Parts: sequence; C-alpha cells; structure tokens
Amino acid sequence: MSELEAALDRVRQDPTPESLAKAWEPICVALDGISEAALDSAIASVDEVTAGIWLPYRRVMHHWWSRIEQGKREPRIAAARSLSLRDIRESTIEFLTHAPELLHIERLGLMDAPYDAPFKPKYMRPFTTSPWVRNLRYLSVGLPLGDSGLGHLCRSTHLAGVETLVVYAGNFKSRAGRALAKRKAFLRLRELQLYRCHIGKAGIEELVAGDWSALELLTLEECGLNAEALAILAATEFPQLTQLRLNGNDIGAALGDALASAPWIAQLESVAMESLRLDMPSAKRLFKTLESSPLTHLDLSLNGELADFTPLLKSPVLSRLTSLRLSYCDLQDDAVQALTRLDLPHLEHLSLGGSNAWSSQTVDALVASPLLTQLKHITVPRSLDEEARERIDKALTRAGAYLV
Repeated sequence: MSELEAALDRVRQDPTPESLAKAWEPICVALDGISEAALDSAIASVDEVTAGIWLPYRRVMHHWWSRIEQGKREPRIAAARSLSLRDIRESTIEFLTHAPELLHIERLGLMDAPYDAPFKPKYMRPFTTSPWVRNLRYLSVGLPLGDSGLGHLCRSTHLAGVETLVVYAGNFKSRAGRALAKRKAFLRLRELQLYRCHIGKAGIEELVAGDWSALELLTLEECGLNAEALAILAATEFPQLTQLRLNGNDIGAALGDALASAPWIAQLESVAMESLRLDMPSAKRLFKTLESSPLTHLDLSLNGELADFTPLLKSPVLSRLTSLRLSYCDLQDDAVQALTRLDLPHLEHLSLGGSNAWSSQTVDALVASPLLTQLKHITVPRSLDEEARERIDKALTRAGAYLV
C-alpha cells in the first residue's frame, strides 16, 4: 500500500475533522511527486469521505476545476458534505463561487492565505452570493477578513442557515461587533467562536445589541476583553447559553464579581478560563458563582496564581465535573495530593500537565488514588521521570485509560 493509499485509508476509518487535519500533510507530500497521469488515476479513487481532504490540495482542485470548465460533471465533489481549504487565493474563491458541484457541502473551512498572494477582503463578496452556500451549517474562516470581509459575510442572506461561525485572526478594527449584531446571515447561530480577533470593549458593546436568543456556545479567546467588556457581556441576555470560553483575556480579578450578576450563569455546563491572570480570591468568587450551575467541564489552565489549589478543593462544583483542566497552573504537591483524596464520582478527564516537578510522595498518592480507576485520560507534568510515568501508565492501563 502506498503512502497516499495508507493516508486515505486512515481517513476512511476515522472521518473526523481531527483525522482530516492530520491527513493533510502526508497527502500533500505524496501528491507532490506524482505525474499528471498518476494524479488522474488517484483522483478516480476519491469517495464521499475523502473528497474533503483532496480538494484543499491546489493541484487537485485545479484538475477538477478544468474538468468542470469542460462541462464534465464530478460526482465525487457533489457527494462531499465537508470541505476544508487552505492556501486561500483569489482563484480559490473563484472556484468556490462558480463550482456547480458543491451542492451538498454543509461544513466549510477556509484557512490561511499564502505570503506571495495576500488575501483581500473583497474576495468574499462574490462567494457569499453563490447559491450552494445556502446549504452551509458550519463556516470556519482563518483569514484576515477585516471589517469589510466580515461585513460581506454578515450581509449575505444566503448564509442565513449557518449555525456555527468560527473566525481566527480576523484582523478586525472597529465595526466587527456592529456587523455581527446587525447580521442578515447566521440567523440560526448556535455557536459563535472568535479567536484572536481583538474586538475589545467597543466591539462587545456593539455585539450585545444583536439577537443572541439561540446562542449556546460563545468563545471570545484573545479578543482584547477587559473587566468593563466582561461586565457588558454579563449584563446581556443569552437565554440558551451553556458554554463560555474567555481564554487569554485581561480580565483577572474582575471575573468572579462580573459573572455573579450574569442572568445566564446558572445555565453554564462548560467554562474555559485559561490564562486570565486569576488570583485565589477571584477564583474563590468564581467557584461560589458557579455553584448554581450544572457545570461538567472547567478549564482554568495557565493561571499560575492557582498553584496552591487547596482552598478550592472544598467547592461542591468539583463533585459534578466530568472534565477538569489545570494545565500549567503548576499545582503544588500538597494540592495534588489533596486532589487525589477527593471523591469526584463523575470525573473522567483530568489535566495536570505543566513544567513543575512532583515529589515521589505525590506520584505515590496519584497511583494509589481511586481516581485512576475511573479516569479515561490524564495529563501529568512533562518533567516527571520515566519511572514515575511508567507507574502512572500501568495504573491507568489496568483501568483502561491512557496517559499524556
């Protein structure tokens, strides 16, 4: 079996977005060296599952595009429901705009622009009027859209059915919040995820003026939020919100007090608060606030001030969790040992990774802990020596779990 066939076979066995992402590089490497005749033969093996990873490769896309221009139908493209494109150029958008075969695409990802052909926001305008985009339910864009590019998306009634919108590094200025609030697109939006978009307080003020009655998941990661922006967010009605991610914002001590007054706090099932500069007093207020919520997932990673986590171990919040992430909080030995003695009946995923070293007593406590019999996954510090990792791994293997 060739490297190309092996990569495609792995995707067929596990057709998840993660599997598709891992397959991208080996498939590109395998395709780089083959002839046009071999490429034509290889493309003939594409099916509904693998079409979404073939199209991102520019050489394959151009091959298909030339056939479409010749009036030849491509049923393999027509069968695809998920498509992830990289190296986005003007020709890529032109292909998307005019391709008649993309009738069933429901999930679309557009990631990365080449250095030699900078992306221009105006490229998005014709794409948003393509008839086939009416079928989209998931749209992920990792391009410097700017306010104008986002505006093209938000004004498109063709995109009204999108339920999940993900934007990475959108290069927004001052009108992004307003565009999202006054959108004609994304009318059924259930998930809004903004990463490194830096909309700040002004953007939040405009954003919350929109209709977010159907929103269930809100991610504002590294978006330049401060305490004032958080207070505005906390005063907004999100009647369906169950998941909140605020990683990487300069919120710090204001977190617990601001969320305490939020009308949706008792709905939250998943909270991610990585790298917020949380200190222990603000963390205590946060835990107190979350006592009324049905929380099952909590991520407080990269908050180094929480190294002595012991004062938080008495909170009833922990007893409901199925997932707890404390990576790079660099918990002290006493805190880890106390954690291993807790009765956490629902906990399945525990992340304690970091750069700190554990004492042998802490490793002993973890290996002997009843927690290991119920965990499916645990992350431990990278600095642990091989013997300690082997002991933990053996205990986990007996319970059917795995170590990272």
